Order: sequence, then structure tokens, then C-alpha cells
Amino acid sequence: MIKINKRYYTQNTIKTLMLLSGGRCELCQKQIIFPYKSTSKNDPAYNNICEIAHIFGLNPGSARYDVNKGAETLNEPNNLMILCPNCHKQIDKLDGKYKAADLIAKKTNFENETIQSIVNMVNKTNIGGHITYKNGMKLLKYFSKENDYIPSLNNLDDLDTVINVDVSFECLSKRLILTLNDLNIDSRTALLIISKLDPNQDEYRTTYAYWDSAYGNNIKQVLEPLSINHYIDLDDWKYGDCESDDKLEVVPEWAYIISFLSQNKIPLEKLIIQRDYTIFDE
Repeated sequence: MIKINKRYYTQNTIKTLMLLSGGRCELCQKQIIFPYKSTSKNDPAYNNICEIAHIFGLNPGSARYDVNKGAETLNEPNNLMILCPNCHKQIDKLDGKYKAADLIAKKTNFENETIQSIVNMVNKTNIGGHITYKNGMKLLKYFSKENDYIPSLNNLDDLDTVINVDVSFECLSKRLILTLNDLNIDSRTALLIISKLDPNQDEYRTTYAYWDSAYGNNIKQVLEPLSINHYIDLDDWKYGDCESDDKLEVVPEWAYIISFLSQNKIPLEKLIIQRDYTIFDE
């Protein structure tokens, strides 16, 4: 008896596919998600004609079925495409024309372009990917509460002219702010998560196990820039070779900036993701 595999997609799989499609068919690239004016607060404000298509067929007799493919992988994102009804019908009806390797190549190229467009959109603000501060006086006054040298300064940039070991903490804090320009969106997103953690309530999310499950092979690529640039301390938190109680920690200078944002009721996203430095101006 031939076992029949069923179409089953987790919510995470559906969200991933919809995000990577960018609201377009992955073959003809026509729009397949359409906004409309909703009359109900509970009704989503869009329609769609999306269909989920398999690259390698789900069961014997289906298009591009491969007996060597494990059933557990067939309903995973890597084997699925978001298509319009017409393209879905074509690839299944004309499977001799639409080879699996060709569909995989089209899917990869299309989704890479979608990801790049999302990254460009997130990174885009008014000036060079960020909005610069004018004087940073609000942050200077915050510094001055604990440092007698700060009140004599008129601009955040003046910190760089002070040759005194007593302002090294403030200078490093400023450097961390501006270094956000050099971090890609993945590292900044990770920094946003880390900066929101409550050590008493989110202990698991400071462990290697959590970040390994979230990023897998990309864990070093995402977190090492944060360690190298002194946002987080990983000295006791080695990749794949750490004790179960080793925790990822935020350095004091970045914790100080988080405290500034919190006391001024400024969302972390405003600084870390949008890189809007005007939040430091009066």
C-alpha cells in the first residue's frame, strides 16, 4: 500500500513563504496580494490569490515526484513556492517543461531579490541610512549627572576633544551609538532583542542554546560584530563550547544608553533599527 502524504504547513512556514514572496508570484512576478478598504475592524485589509506549490511532488504521480526525497521535507519552505493560480497550474500540468532544478533556481533568485529589497527598505532613512543628531545635548546632560567635565560641552562631538580619562566611558558610549551605522540589519535586530531582555525573566534567551536555535550556522556572523564592537560580552559564552550556566551580557556602556532611552521613553527601535540620532537632541 502506498502511503499518501498530506499537505500540512506550519504557521511559521506560511509566514516565511509569504514574506519571501513579497506579495508577488515567484514565477510571473505579478501581484497576488491586493489591499482593499475593509468595513470591519476584525477583517484583514487585503485579498490574495496566493497558492502554495510543491517543487518536488508530494505523492507518486504528482509533478516532479522523487522517491528519494524524504516525506518530512516536502512541506518545508525550501520545497515550496508562492504562485498565482495560473503558474501553479502550469508547473504541475507541464512538469516536463518545469524541472525541479529550474524551479529551485528561480525560487532562490526571486527570494534573494526580495530579501535584498526588504533590507534596503529597512536601512533607508533620510541621510546615508541614518538621521544624524544636531547637537546631542539631551545625551550630554544625561552624561553630566555623573561627570563634572560634561556640563562645559556644547555638542556631543565635543567629547572627542576632551583628553581626560574621566570621559572615556562617555566617549565609548558615543562610539557605540555611531557604530550602529556599520552593523547590518541582522546584527541590529539581534541587538534589539538583547537590549530588551530582562535577565530575571528572559534567562533562557541569554544562553547559547537560544541563539543557536534562532540562527544556527549564522550565529557567529550575527553576534560576533556585536562582541567585536563592544555591545555584548561573550568572554564566558563560547560558540558551541560553553557551560550551561554561561550567559550573554550587555556591556555597561550600552546598558547606560538603554537606560537613557528607557528614562526618556524612547523605543529601542528608534535608535537601533531606524538609527534616528535626533533622539539625543533637545
